[in-house]
Amino acid sequence: SASEALFSGKLAELSVAQLKQMASDVPSLFLTPDSLSTGEISLIDLLTEGSWVCKSKAEARRLLAQKGVRINGKLPAEGDNPSIMLADFLGGAVIVIQIGKRKNALVILSK
Repeated sequence: SASEALFSGKLAELSVAQLKQMASDVPSLFLTPDSLSTGEISLIDLLTEGSWVCKSKAEARRLLAQKGVRINGKLPAEGDNPSIMLADFLGGAVIVIQIGKRKNALVILSK
C-alpha cells in the first residue's frame, strides 16, 4: 500500500498516480514547467524553495555532503549542487525526495 511504501522508504516504486494521491500526506512542492524552462533546477534551490524541506542553503548543502538526500531512491550526482532535470521526474510528473531515513517529500510538476 501507499502508506507502507511511505514508511519503508520505497516511495519511488509507486505509480505516478499513487504518488500524486499522497501529496496531501507528505510535504509537496508544486512546480510549473516554467520553473524548468532551462531544462534544470539546482537541487539546493529545490530543497530550500519556501523552506519546505530545508530551512537554509547551508542545511541543504550539509545534507548533500552527508549523503542524506535521495532522489527517487538514488543518491544525486556528485558535486556541491547537482541539478535536477526534467528527465528526473517519474512519468514526467513527480520526484520523490528522501531526507534521511524518515522524511519524504514530493515535487510535482503541474501541467
